[in-house]
Amino acid sequence: MEQANVVIIESSLITPTSLREISLKWTKDLLDKEIYEDLMILNNDYPDILSWYEDKIINKILENTNEREVFLAFYGSDLAGIMILKKDSLEKKICTIRIREQFRGKKIGTEFFNRAISWLGEKYPLITVSETNKESFDGIMKKFGFEIVDIKEDLYMKGKKEYIYNGRVK
Repeated sequence: MEQANVVIIESSLITPTSLREISLKWTKDLLDKEIYEDLMILNNDYPDILSWYEDKIINKILENTNEREVFLAFYGSDLAGIMILKKDSLEKKICTIRIREQFRGKKIGTEFFNRAISWLGEKYPLITVSETNKESFDGIMKKFGFEIVDIKEDLYMKGKKEYIYNGRVK
């Protein structure tokens, strides 16, 4: 099996120096642009995801509440994936995981799940998956022992089912 140079960084810990250690090509502006491009792909299942990201995620991180975190996976010098977590008094949740298609099958998802479990302090955190992406998540959900506890129609997108694992959506 190929051993790759996969680095996962919490966005709240990213500095210009840490970006340069990954690759000289990275600047904060370029990284933000690529994150937004990745999130826009998810807009088909999660309308207004960019507004949510700015209002709920970035603002909470900037407030240093430790309620939200964004993890970025780099494969070599390329951004390979993004994971967004929520930890507050109501939920310990994996909000978003997106791994770019060319980097799938390289154990980045497994590393993301391990990091989520550690950061959230919860062996079975809440996660929801759109019917559009359920099949691609089936293997990792089984690997980590995550179980569907509910299926909701129209939760985030009208006409689409959302599979809810390990808990109830608040």
